[in-house]
Amino acid sequence: MQIFLQNYSLKTDVAESAEKGIELASTTKYDLIFLDIVLPEMNGYKACKLLKLAPTSFNTPVVMLTGKSSTFNKLRGVMAGCDQYLTKPVNGSRLLSVLKKYIPVLKKNKNILRRK
Repeated sequence: MQIFLQNYSLKTDVAESAEKGIELASTTKYDLIFLDIVLPEMNGYKACKLLKLAPTSFNTPVVMLTGKSSTFNKLRGVMAGCDQYLTKPVNGSRLLSVLKKYIPVLKKNKNILRRK
């Protein structure tokens, strides 16, 4: 995912755990947060709830990007506060449409997504 986003000149930070991701989001303003469900120590549902309660990230869109594709898991994602739910492997054009929806510079300039 990081390589995919960097191919489109998007700056990324990567957290190896939900706790680290929440810590990063408490000190950095992000346009978009991708979050898996299966994470060490804290699952993505709980992390999403905490991100949506935090003053620095409550307005930041959260996209669940996970291998869990059941209706139950999608519903849990919505209940946790996620803005979009994508299942792996994610279709490239679907991912680009989500990026365009949430990242301000991409909303303004449709041509920015051309690869270098």
